[in-house]
Amino acid sequence: MFSKLGFLVCAFTASVAAAQTISTGTLTIPGTDTFDLDSGVLTTTTAADIWWQQETGATREMAPLGTAEIVNLGVVNFSNVTLSQLQSLTYGTAPINGSDVGNLLVPGDVFAVATGLGNFSKVLVTGPFDVTQDSLPIQWVTQVPEPTTIALAGFGGLCLLLFRRQRK
Repeated sequence: MFSKLGFLVCAFTASVAAAQTISTGTLTIPGTDTFDLDSGVLTTTTAADIWWQQETGATREMAPLGTAEIVNLGVVNFSNVTLSQLQSLTYGTAPINGSDVGNLLVPGDVFAVATGLGNFSKVLVTGPFDVTQDSLPIQWVTQVPEPTTIALAGFGGLCLLLFRRQRK
């Protein structure tokens, strides 16, 4: 005969990422300058993530710097690119061609950068390359996922304790 019957419902929690914007704006990057997407400033420090490199008067590229990585998305809707999408991309160290021949950095082009600090940026080319200034106008948004813990009720586990008492 059973004298006690008990059970325990084990609760669990889950973490979900909520996007937090840490830097956003518009800027025209002068030729040969570097830009830190995390702080949103032109800089010559090692914090820079991208370099608008001018190799010759006709040869240019957007190159990642340090541990940052880059990928070109092409002409897509900038507003619709989400943090989740940015996190799922395959990034690399190959620069994006912005030269007179084979230019990918045309108005409306979007590229993504996994920054040196581990954040994610989407960058929109907002206008054509300015040949008189060797500059490229951009708009960017840099985001970092911030974990949020949400308690969920459920049956993460079910424990049954059975006791059997025997009579003599």
